[in-house]
Amino acid sequence: MAIEAFRTETRAWIEANCPQGARGPGQIPFGSSQVELTQDVAAWLQAMVSRGFTVPTWPKEYGGAGLERARYFHQERGWRERLRGRMRERT
Repeated sequence: MAIEAFRTETRAWIEANCPQGARGPGQIPFGSSQVELTQDVAAWLQAMVSRGFTVPTWPKEYGGAGLERARYFHQERGWRERLRGRMRERT
């Protein structure tokens, strides 16, 4: 799958599967090994697990998304650059 097709498919999947209450910066636990998740965040985590996105470079047969490392890191770098750009726009 070409990278643009992957991006388009992933964006559509996120839009369709991420509950409204799980959108945004998320929870930041301090000093605890046990984190209580809201219902929306727990549902989102389960959706991510089902898609293999919690371990994207692991093979599908082991619960991952089966993404090639190079593709994953290319995506991750692009995401971080876009986030930095948005943060600069706000300041």
